[in-house]
Amino acid sequence: MGPNDLLIKIGAAGFCHTDYQVHEGVYKSPLPLIPSHEPVGTIVAIGPQAAKSGKWKVGQHVGALGFQHQCHECLMCKTFDDIKYCEKKEMKGLVNDGAMGEYMVSDPESTLLLPEGLEFEQAAPLMCAGVSLDCPKATILH
Repeated sequence: MGPNDLLIKIGAAGFCHTDYQVHEGVYKSPLPLIPSHEPVGTIVAIGPQAAKSGKWKVGQHVGALGFQHQCHECLMCKTFDDIKYCEKKEMKGLVNDGAMGEYMVSDPESTLLLPEGLEFEQAAPLMCAGVSLDCPKATILH
């Protein structure tokens, strides 16, 4: 875990058609690979840089988008400042390990607070189907 990361204990992780395509070799993903780009869970640790924002607290229920760790330095970042175009981004479950584990590291920039009362099993699929690619800094869930 890096200084600007959150450690999440996974509560649920979705498995969608994209994960099946990874299995079938469509994306030429490096295998073996932990699947799922639809993680939700509970924050159990906060890196010191991430803690400075004051937004994150141990025990919060969160979801994480499939893209993380935007470089903010490549030409595409400088042109669009949108993680989906970043040339160096990590992609959970497609190129980098995903959420079908007990814990995962998440980037605060691509992590969302879940509303009170939303069950993990209901929230996990929303990290894919409920978040539009045109809305990478999504706020639809809070």
